[in-house]
Amino acid sequence: MNRDDPAGGFALIERIGADEYNRLVREHDRARIVATINGHEIWPVQTRFGRLYVVGGTERAFSTLAEAEACAKEITADPSADLNLRGPLE
Repeated sequence: MNRDDPAGGFALIERIGADEYNRLVREHDRARIVATINGHEIWPVQTRFGRLYVVGGTERAFSTLAEAEACAKEITADPSADLNLRGPLE
């Protein structure tokens, strides 16, 4: 699944429906998690600045996995938070 291809995403939504698309997006995102530390899931994202590692529930991203892990160790996770990079399709 290429989430950077809006036309492809739209075609997929039309073919399988919004509920199934959202399920696939969540599955795809969970498969990309490289670490879970202190309740925070960490996953890589490709940005215009290069690859960054997002620390779930913090709105923070770092250029190295080690920096992301250090951040996750310092912050208590919100147990009600869920991995949802771009939010559900409404």
